[in-house]
Amino acid sequence: MTKLTVIGCGYLGAVHAACMAQLGHDVIGIDVDAPKVALLASGRTPFFEPGFEEVLQSALASGRLSFTSDMSAAKGSDVHFVCVGTPQKRNEYAADMALSMPRSPRSSRTCPPATWSSASQPSRWERPGDWRTLSR
Repeated sequence: MTKLTVIGCGYLGAVHAACMAQLGHDVIGIDVDAPKVALLASGRTPFFEPGFEEVLQSALASGRLSFTSDMSAAKGSDVHFVCVGTPQKRNEYAADMALSMPRSPRSSRTCPPATWSSASQPSRWERPGDWRTLSR
């Protein structure tokens, strides 16, 4: 079974985490917003998505889904999905990648090399050789 980390549990990340848990993966959702984490961990949603609360509650009850604000919980995951916002750079036509770059000191210390997929932009980061871990 694959262990996944979803970093950022807003509309996109929380739904992704719950659906991946429903598919049988062990998923840890991580977000810096502690009240949001507590709400999701209790099976309630901070936004409206038809049918999501039932999926969330089922995934939590299965034991395959959990939420935390502790980034160190990502350690040992096979795949990390970064689902954070990607605002535009000030006075430029470019994305500000400060929140979603996997090379940030905080995330790189916590998360060993793994495949990083960013759902917040049309890119995918893979460190050399990591594509082989997907075939396990």
